[in-house]
Amino acid sequence: MFWPMRMLNWLVAASNILTGKNKKVLGMMKDEAGGNIILEFVGTRAKCYATKVLQDKEGMKKAKEVKKQVIHESLHFDHYKDCLSWHNLHDPI
Repeated sequence: MFWPMRMLNWLVAASNILTGKNKKVLGMMKDEAGGNIILEFVGTRAKCYATKVLQDKEGMKKAKEVKKQVIHESLHFDHYKDCLSWHNLHDPI
């Protein structure tokens, strides 16, 4: 669902996301995308996910217990998507 930019600006201004009012308040969540619109999300398991963001080419990639340099240089959004598709897992070598 796409909203007009005026409506999105109003929603951000009306929310407490950017004001820091809810910072360190128990039960409140932070905006990990930094105010950007998330187009796609792929979660392979707990603490291992990737997102595609509208304004950013790279998006966000997380993988627990994997070095940041390896995540940045070697893993791409398509790798996360391939993990979810069964036909790639069962192809003969």
